[in-house]
Amino acid sequence: LAGVERRSGKLLWRLATFLALAMPLQWAIATYDTTWSLFLVGRGASYFVVGLSFAAYGVPMIFLGGMVGAFADRFGRLRSAVSSVFLFALFLVLYPFLWSVPLLIGLGLLEGTLTLPSGPALLAGVSGAAPPGAQGRTQGVFQTASYGAEAVGAIVAGTLFGFGALAAYGTAALLIVIGCAACLVLRRVQLAQ
Repeated sequence: LAGVERRSGKLLWRLATFLALAMPLQWAIATYDTTWSLFLVGRGASYFVVGLSFAAYGVPMIFLGGMVGAFADRFGRLRSAVSSVFLFALFLVLYPFLWSVPLLIGLGLLEGTLTLPSGPALLAGVSGAAPPGAQGRTQGVFQTASYGAEAVGAIVAGTLFGFGALAAYGTAALLIVIGCAACLVLRRVQLAQ
């Protein structure tokens, strides 16, 4: 059992930089998933327009996924992940101050485009951090932590949204900024070892 714990600790340490980004990212995604419909309807959007906004956010993923994956390979996985995850924070703090539904949908399309590298970069980074023969286990540990953050984020975001969009979105943005900073610090420590 001690060997399993030691291997698990080593694996978590190898994943630490990526988890520092992925967990707040998943929290932010949970914030959107939990509150975005309420947010848009509160600004006068119809239910159709709410669905359209989710589609607009996803369109870049359909057309640009492979290209941004190649960008992450060329620019660097961690650099791509940090920069694109950080952009989520900027959109999160901007949205509560906007009331125009068409503008919100347009910004959602832009956000979907600019933040798209985060997914391929994080997944490639996690694959690269996996010990030989343990890629599935490594992805499983990564997904467990990420979805755990998403579950907690959904509950907290729903509660905070009762105090206003800025409370929910601002909290997610703050966690992302902290996660980006933690990622960079952890990476320096890992490289120094």
